[in-house]
Amino acid sequence: MRLANLALRFLLELAALAAYAWAAFVLIPHPVWSWVGAVVAAVAFVGVWGGFLAPTSPRRLRPPWLNVAALAIFALAAFLLVLAGALVLAIVFAALAALNEVLLVRWGQYAEFDRMTATRSATSDR
Repeated sequence: MRLANLALRFLLELAALAAYAWAAFVLIPHPVWSWVGAVVAAVAFVGVWGGFLAPTSPRRLRPPWLNVAALAIFALAAFLLVLAGALVLAIVFAALAALNEVLLVRWGQYAEFDRMTATRSATSDR
């Protein structure tokens, strides 16, 4: 079950990336700027997630800020899905994101991320 929860987290990250890009594409009315907006939204998501929430980031936030930031980013993705007209998808995404976050905290999987990253970092420094 724990491995499935980590896989769900990865799928939620990909879904959030897609939600940001798709919502920008749908919400920007100009045909050229909608593509530009989709790319910018995707790059912004990757930059924020990779810079502050990714397990291997040197600037990774620590709990509880890590939890708050992850939930805020997922909540914004769900809100953007609602704005883009995908209400059912937004509800399913938000419910899965909340469940995933609760299980990550309950099962101590954030600490596992940190231990794996520290072990990987220590062996690569040699």
